[in-house]
Amino acid sequence: MINTRTLQIVQKIIHELNLNLSGFNVITELGSNHYGLLPIIASLSGAKSVITLTRDSSYGKSKDIIDEFHNLKNKFGLRININTKTTLLNEDYEQAHIITNSNFLRPLNKEKLSKTKQKLVIPLMYDAWELRKGDVDIEYCTKNKIRVVGTNESTSRFPIFDYCGLLAMKMAFEAGYEIKENKIVVWSDDPFGYVIKTTFESLGAKVFITNKYEELKTLVEEVDFIFISDYYEKKNYSEVNGFFDLIELKKINRKFGIIHLYGELDYSKIIELGIPCYPKKNGFANKMTFTLGHIGIIPFVKLIAGSFKVAQCALTNEKHDLVQPINFELITEKP
Repeated sequence: MINTRTLQIVQKIIHELNLNLSGFNVITELGSNHYGLLPIIASLSGAKSVITLTRDSSYGKSKDIIDEFHNLKNKFGLRININTKTTLLNEDYEQAHIITNSNFLRPLNKEKLSKTKQKLVIPLMYDAWELRKGDVDIEYCTKNKIRVVGTNESTSRFPIFDYCGLLAMKMAFEAGYEIKENKIVVWSDDPFGYVIKTTFESLGAKVFITNKYEELKTLVEEVDFIFISDYYEKKNYSEVNGFFDLIELKKINRKFGIIHLYGELDYSKIIELGIPCYPKKNGFANKMTFTLGHIGIIPFVKLIAGSFKVAQCALTNEKHDLVQPINFELITEKP
């Protein structure tokens, strides 16, 4: 829910980043709850124009989202000019300097990007290493000098990624685990897994990390829960007698549970096996079951504002430790 504290945090983080989008036209998403902040952050950062795209989804109807957004503007007296749309026109793409790779705008492919005319930047709202092939047509962008830039979530001045450990901690508490004195296996071999392992260990858990099934079988005895967070894994964890054999694991340990942040799985199949599973919904490869907004507004706003900052820098050739160029190099440093 967006409230007075939320808007104060937005203003504070914009100031900390010296985020300045003046002169730039932005296309972004208008979503429900926290995702209503994307156009607000862009507008409060001085964007020349902000156009949003929204549509019906499992999170709500587009009409309701747009109505709620305008009610929010009126409630807080926000003097911002944001054009809310359910369909983008060719002229919207033609005028854009920044197009975010947020959900309703994906995939950013040739069909959409061929309509652009201005010097364009696509900021990723995640680290460069997390780039998903289906999100952005990198080959087309490179050929047509469209800059794609990642957001470094692990800078010392503006840390974001460490919040993933706090997210895992909250999920474990919500699932009914104490963490302290628990035995936990973190199924991962990427930065998500290692920051989660470090957080659990700091709270007194005995933690192992692996993404090799044979090793998991040697560790699973007496485990309280397996935390699944392997960003790259495409296989399905819930397939019976699949690569991740839950029936076999349950024969070794009848009491373990599963918490999933990343990973393809069918929640109902896991429950049918008598294995506790949290969250109580299906999981997907390369997609978080909860975003950082699940623990609070600060990490969410930092990530969104940080991604707009890297777009600003890519457009102005300004160096900043948040910037992770993907298909270009920064040539000059702005004084």
